[in-house]
Amino acid sequence: MFERIFRPQIINTDIPGFKSPEQLRVLSKLVSKLHPFSNIVEVGACAGRATWTLSKNAPWFSKIYAIDTWADKNVFYGVGFNLEPEKQSTREYFLEQVHDRKNIIPIQEDASQVSIDFKIDFLFIDSDMGRGRNN
Repeated sequence: MFERIFRPQIINTDIPGFKSPEQLRVLSKLVSKLHPFSNIVEVGACAGRATWTLSKNAPWFSKIYAIDTWADKNVFYGVGFNLEPEKQSTREYFLEQVHDRKNIIPIQEDASQVSIDFKIDFLFIDSDMGRGRNN
């Protein structure tokens, strides 16, 4: 318990995305307070910037379910961090970014079509399908 209280928040700002370092720190603090074996669901994983943070700061034996269609090929345009407009948001690119995190389960599907049959301990909705969201 002592370790969980004083554990520093670990973030990865090298992964492209739209969450600021401060927003990532807040996410890391929130998930670090969960119990071991937690089920964490993120809707809108994109390149994995927030997913990696959730995974790295989650308690032992937790699982991160990352839901995304990875269909918006032009997602890396606009205002964000380490954006690479020449890259495309694909499941493969996501897996490259989070390759060192073994507790992430990618689900490539529209979130409205995903059936969850387990208890969700933490839900992070990071999806914005609005037109012109990045400018």
